[in-house]
Formats: sequence, C-alpha cells, structure tokens
Amino acid sequence: RHHAMDAITIAFTTRGIVQYLNHLNASGTATEKNGDVQPLPEDADLQNPDFEGKDGRDITALELGLRRKYTERNINGERRFLPPMRNMRSEARKQLANTLVSVKSSTKVTDVKIVKNKTTKEKKAYLVPRGSLHNDTIYGKYIKTTVEEMNVDTKFDRETIMNVCSPRYRALLLQRLEQNGGDPKKAFGGKNSPDKNPIYLNGKDGETMPERVKVLKKEECYSIRKAVDTSWNEKDINTKVIDEGIKRILLNRLAEFDGKPDKAFADLDSNPIYLNKEKGITIKKVVVKENVKPEPLHYKKDLLGQTLFDEKGQPILNDYVKPDNNHHADIFEDGKGNYQEHVVTFMEAVERKKQGLDAYDKDYRKEDGWKWLFSMAINEYFIFPGNGFDPCAKDDAYFKNPENHHEISKHLYRVQKLSSGDYYFRHHLETTVQKKKGKGTLFLRIGTSALKGLVKVRINNLGRIEEVIWRDRENN
Repeated sequence: RHHAMDAITIAFTTRGIVQYLNHLNASGTATEKNGDVQPLPEDADLQNPDFEGKDGRDITALELGLRRKYTERNINGERRFLPPMRNMRSEARKQLANTLVSVKSSTKVTDVKIVKNKTTKEKKAYLVPRGSLHNDTIYGKYIKTTVEEMNVDTKFDRETIMNVCSPRYRALLLQRLEQNGGDPKKAFGGKNSPDKNPIYLNGKDGETMPERVKVLKKEECYSIRKAVDTSWNEKDINTKVIDEGIKRILLNRLAEFDGKPDKAFADLDSNPIYLNKEKGITIKKVVVKENVKPEPLHYKKDLLGQTLFDEKGQPILNDYVKPDNNHHADIFEDGKGNYQEHVVTFMEAVERKKQGLDAYDKDYRKEDGWKWLFSMAINEYFIFPGNGFDPCAKDDAYFKNPENHHEISKHLYRVQKLSSGDYYFRHHLETTVQKKKGKGTLFLRIGTSALKGLVKVRINNLGRIEEVIWRDRENN
C-alpha cells in the first residue's frame, strides 16, 4: 500500500513545487554553518525581492512567487504546502482503504527450453525447473537397531514376531499366530490374550511366557559429515554422533576444558583431536545423525555400474537429498466431511510435470473417497471470517465491487509459508515477515481443520479481486 501512497504524492507534485523546493534548498532560509542548520533571523524581510540570505544568495522574485502560489502558514505560523484538493487526507485515506495489496504468486513449475543441435539443426524441447529441486547436501542412510520391551498384544503380527530377540519366545508366538490363521487380533486378543490364555514354555502346567518380551527395533536414519567446531556441546555429541568410540573421544576432550566448546574445539590445526596419535590420525569431521526426511535421487550401483538389489529383489535407493521447499498443499475433503491435506514439494511437482501430469494431483486418494477442493501456495490470498463478517455468505459480485474492498481488506490474508498441517498467513497490508509483539491479528497460524469457512480469491496487479477461486459451500 505504501506504493499507492507514493503514487498519490507524485501525482500531485507539480514542476513548480519541485522548483520551489530546489530554490528553498539553495536559499538562505536554511543555511549550513559548522555543520548545523541555522534559521534566518526573525526580522528578515522575506517580502523584499532584494533580500540577501546568509549564504550570500538573493531570494529572487521567482522564488517568492512560487512560495506565495504553493504554500501558506498554518495557525502555528509554520509554512505548509497548500492542499491540492479539499479533504485531501480523508479522501486519500478512503482510497487507500479500498486498495488491496497484490503480490504475484509464482506457482509455475517448469519452463520449456528449445535446444538446437548444431550438426543436424534439429530442435528439441526440454523442461527446465524454475528453481532448485533440493539442497546441496547428500545424506547417507543407515539402520539403527535398538531393543525395546513390548506387550504381547494384537499388534504382534508376523513381522513384529520375527524381530523378537528370544528364539524360544519367537517360535511359540509364531505357533500361536499360525493356529489362529495368521490374525494377530485372534491370536493375542480377547480370550487368547496372554493374561487369559497364557503361552506355556514347557507343557500345560509349566512356566508361562512373560506378557512383555524384548523386540529388536530397526529405524531408518540419515547422516552427514560435519566439521567439529565450537558450536558442539555435550548434548549434540551424545545425541548426534553415531560412532561410539569417536563420541567418547569428543566427550573426553570437552571434559578436559571444563565443558567449554569454545576452548575444546577451537583451532584444531594447532591443537588436534587424535583418533590414533601414534599414526597421526586426527578427527576433523564426524558422521552425525540428522532428523530429516530426504528423498532418494538414484539407485545404488556396483563398480561396473550395475544396479544393486536387496533381499526382496527391489533396487537399493541411494543419494538422499532434502527437497528445497514445498510448492503447494492440495486440500481435500474425506468421506466424513473432514479436511485433509497433501503437501507437494517442488521436487515432486517437477517430477509430475516430467511425466506429463499436472503438478496438482486432484485424484490423490480418490479411491478412499477424498474430494479435491483447492490448492494453497505461497502468496495466494484467502479471506477469513471474523467480527461478524462471513465471506462464504457473500456472492462473487460483492468481492469484485471495489466499494466493498475497505471491508474485505480487514480480513484479507496471504500465505506466508506452509508445511504439513501448519500454515502461516499474514495480513496483506503487513510488510514485515517476522511476527511482532502485539500484532496477533496481522499474523495467523492455523491447521488443516481451520481452513473451513475461508474464501480463496485472485487479486490482479491493480489491487482488484478478479476471481473467486473457491469458497466453502457448506458454510454458505
């Protein structure tokens, strides 16, 4: 909106006003002496065309004419510009209130690039992504194994039983599962629960299997190599460093310097951390665990470039990367009338375009009864209800009428950022990104269920609503 305010100022600024300001800047009405602005004396005869200012310049008849034409003194005796029209401030305030700030939403995924072969002169079209697909870091994948005690219940399917640590318990659990047709609910629930129908280890009257058994848990984790620096503290070392031997070395080094990382891990070239001092092997970078959900880029290959397969015959994925950002979120309504979401990364949107599909997957989980409603991307606009204002009760003509924009402006927000189940909106007149204290109504953070009752609109570059894209019909 400040651009509209600038436009109003420029529209009413004439050449004469600019000329007067230039004369005023160079005249004796404000001169510099020792770096300070010195005003003219009270007895200065400004009406005299031959008056000489303190800087030696004469105030000409032209300057006096411009002063009389464009300025006047207010009730306090201060010189001010004449208003260009009656009720200037109130009229400008009215026009600005009807101005809706528009920011272009860049939802385009790819561009088409034409490449001409220099030899055959043949032209071929390629899809070029409009941005980075992922960050530059390549993550490694490893399987973290832990032992956890679990209650023997209806969750004990074949896969869980195969991870039971005790071979004896494992065999008995499999036997009970097979006796009940492989259904864990029948095998370990109801009348067959361990407290009602225990599993005996040595015959009917012998020792019974405990209700809690140890199970081996396997978790897919991702790692990267990071340099050891002064930002590392004891918590980071204990939770992130994977190798137990290196973890002990780093903790001992930290203890030597009273737990102060800025001293323990500073200047490692002159004061290195040794993995093997006799062989001169030092620790500068460490493989650490990262809490990310990356996506694979390639299949793992051997030295000859052949794809490697796992024990199930599936290609082994490799070279994991973190998608750079989310492109949009598709909002659906399930069979129960609840709102559901599907967040699509920019990397996934580009892949869909490469396959000749639309970036917006409107058939996502259609077989489960999900119905696509609308999409939500950065800088797209939504009108929120509040203070007795219900946008779903308004028709399209109401939104397109500029006379109603002053009311719509109070409830108009644009998407600032989005992640799974977490959406940030800010008021269209707010210019800062960070949320300020005391400005709760200018910034909104909501979840998927709170999207009910909103209206999505498209605003053109002139600040006018040109299309109502979606509204919640059930709340209409």
